[in-house]
Amino acid sequence: WATMGHKGRLLDIGCGDGLIFELFGKYFKEYLGTDISSDMVVLAKKKHPKTNFIISPAESLTRHLTRKFDLAISNMLFPSIDNLKTFNRIFSQVNQVLNPKGYFVVGTTHPHFDGYMQAGIMNRQDIKTNFRGYFYSAQNYVVNRKEGKKEFSFSDYHWQLTDYLRAATAAGFILDH
Repeated sequence: WATMGHKGRLLDIGCGDGLIFELFGKYFKEYLGTDISSDMVVLAKKKHPKTNFIISPAESLTRHLTRKFDLAISNMLFPSIDNLKTFNRIFSQVNQVLNPKGYFVVGTTHPHFDGYMQAGIMNRQDIKTNFRGYFYSAQNYVVNRKEGKKEFSFSDYHWQLTDYLRAATAAGFILDH
């Protein structure tokens, strides 16, 4: 998309600290980053003060956005979603804020790198899970990390590829690539 010289509008859903803007923002005439976390939006604005970032839950984009976008990117958002209703609603919301020929790109890890796989295969002690198997959706796992003297933990959820495909087609998307 970017290499074709397109200068459309880019929507970054679950923008975090603005990494997608750093990578792709220059290829678009307009960029908007959204995140549910006010802390992340503050950090993104601090790192990129001349860029647009707003606080908005991904499942209610239409409440916060009035314009349409050519490309929506969601990088590592879906592992933070804990239920199928919200998961499906996000796809529907994204489809409503895209131009008719717009694209939605979803970035997530290969299941091998999900925490539940790392706990079992790599015997990581910092990951707690009651993983039952790949074919169970919305399985929770908690990662506890230590960075220097700080300790933190976060929860993620496993979703099957079929969950993504069903949500996309139910929202009216066509799988292109």
